[in-house]
Amino acid sequence: QRQMCIRDSDLTGDKVRFAEFCRDRCDLPVAETLAVFRKGRCIHPFPDDKPPGIELVSKPVHAAHATGFQVWRPEDHAFRCVSDPSGPIVPEDAFAEHLAELSKRYAKGLLVQPFLHSHPEIAHLEEGGPPVARIITGRWKNGTVELLDAILQKPPHGKHLMTGGSMRLIDVEAGRAKDIHSGAHLFPDNTADPVFDDLLLPGWDACRDGLITLHGAMSAQAPLLGWDVIFAPGGPTILEANTTLSAYAFQTAGQEPVANGRWMRLLSEYVE
Repeated sequence: QRQMCIRDSDLTGDKVRFAEFCRDRCDLPVAETLAVFRKGRCIHPFPDDKPPGIELVSKPVHAAHATGFQVWRPEDHAFRCVSDPSGPIVPEDAFAEHLAELSKRYAKGLLVQPFLHSHPEIAHLEEGGPPVARIITGRWKNGTVELLDAILQKPPHGKHLMTGGSMRLIDVEAGRAKDIHSGAHLFPDNTADPVFDDLLLPGWDACRDGLITLHGAMSAQAPLLGWDVIFAPGGPTILEANTTLSAYAFQTAGQEPVANGRWMRLLSEYVE
C-alpha cells in the first residue's frame, strides 16, 4: 500500500496544497490557512499583517500524529499556548516572529489556522478540543469510490488532542453513532461513553458525498484514505486526509480486526 500511495501522500502530506486541492473540487469547507512560515520567514502573512484576535492552531505543514500541534488563545494583547500547561505567552506584536522561529524545526514549515469549535448540535461533546471524525473512503479497482467506515473521537476532558479520548463507530449511511459493542472484547474498549448515545452528526450526507468526490478526483495511487473532519457550525470541515488510517482505533471501536472487514476486501483487489 505504501508504494501505491506515494503521489497522493505527497498531496495529503502538504496541508496547504491539500486545502487548495479540496477547495477547487468540492463545496465542503476546508480549514482555512491564515499564515505560513518556513525556515524562519513568513511566506504567507496574516490578513492585514497581524494575527486575528481569535483562537488559533499552529502545526507543521507536513507532519503526522499531531507533531508540533499547538492551540493559541488571545488574551491581553498576547497569545497563550493553551494546549501545553507549560506553554509560552507571546505578545501579539511578537507572535509572527515566534512562529517564524518555530518553523525552523519543520522541513516544510508551519501553518496557522483558526481553532474550530463544534456544531451546536454536538457541542456537548466538546470538553477541550472538538471531537474529530476519522472517515475512511476506498477506491475499488473499477474506479468506484465508497465511504467504508467512520469513527468519532473526542479528546479527554480539558485536552485538545485525541490521545486517550473516548470514541464510537458511526453508521456510514445515516451518520448516527452506533450502539456500543455488546459481545466479547478483543481490544481495550473506550466506546461506552454515553455522550455518544443517539448522536446524529449534522451535515453527514454532504460530508459523505464531498469526501467521495474528492477521493475520486485524486490519482488512483491511494486505494484507502483516512479523512479528519470536524462537524463545525459552518458545516463539516475537512482538516486533512491521511494515507495512514488509524486501523487500531477502528479495531478498538468495533472490537473486530479490520482484516475481517471491507478494507481488506478492497485492498485484495490490488494484490496480484
